[in-house]
Amino acid sequence: MAEFSSVEYMTDTQLSRLKRIPAFLDRALQRGLREVPIDASAGRWLARILASAPAATAFQTLALALATFAERPDTAATVRTWVERAAHALRQGGKRWVPLVLRRPIVQRKIVEAACAYASIELRQAAVEPQHPLRRALFDVAERFATRLANGDTTTLGHVEQLRQALLESLEARPIIAALLMQLRQQLAEDLVSPTGFLSPFMERHLRTGIVDALQEPQRRAIVDQWVRTTIDDLLRRHHHYIGLTVCEHLDALDTTTLIAQIEARVGTDLQFIRLNGALVGGLVGLLLALAHRVLG
Repeated sequence: MAEFSSVEYMTDTQLSRLKRIPAFLDRALQRGLREVPIDASAGRWLARILASAPAATAFQTLALALATFAERPDTAATVRTWVERAAHALRQGGKRWVPLVLRRPIVQRKIVEAACAYASIELRQAAVEPQHPLRRALFDVAERFATRLANGDTTTLGHVEQLRQALLESLEARPIIAALLMQLRQQLAEDLVSPTGFLSPFMERHLRTGIVDALQEPQRRAIVDQWVRTTIDDLLRRHHHYIGLTVCEHLDALDTTTLIAQIEARVGTDLQFIRLNGALVGGLVGLLLALAHRVLG
């Protein structure tokens, strides 16, 4: 799969288009949130989603992402900072022994390392085990919420409406949303460029599978073949002069020795025949000239 163009190699037009993406997403999110119906149908829709295969796939992706996040060194450093703040707050509250233990660097490191390792292990197990307690607990909470929403529980409907209003108000903070979306865009670009990223292999795998499945049918394959032939013919007719320019630029960039070596490597046998034919023809011409000179002399 071809690598995704990194940000530093993008043109001004591409950068200008990318800068308009946050504003577009901001408007789309606000419009979508305002139009989402908050009623019993939303609960039934949520229940169907939770029972479908995409929900399990989404949980697996989220669990694996969180497990990877827990394994990162900067995550452990952030958690150690939280532990230090908690120890300081406990000390301010009059506690003595717990802050004294928590503020020791070796204790902090051991606690954080154990917590991050345990979280990573549990999340990875939850990603592959349908009956894992963490997975079941999350789905049970979501299913009970969907049931209350489908039954028209006024308290639940009120909570959902409050959540929607809070999201709309947060989306109105455009600088924050723009910064987050630009950061997301940059992260997506870096992930697509990286051969070890998640998105690039994921997109390549699904695109390849989709193309192979689509070309299994002879009719679709014929349509694609015809489109490729038509497109190539059109490109050659409109841009045929670039072929000559490309060949000339490539040949001009080569020194004489390299050019001769490449020609001999590709047409070496033909060159030998050309040399042999030249020698034979030249010899015959010389012989004929000598005979003519002898006869006429």
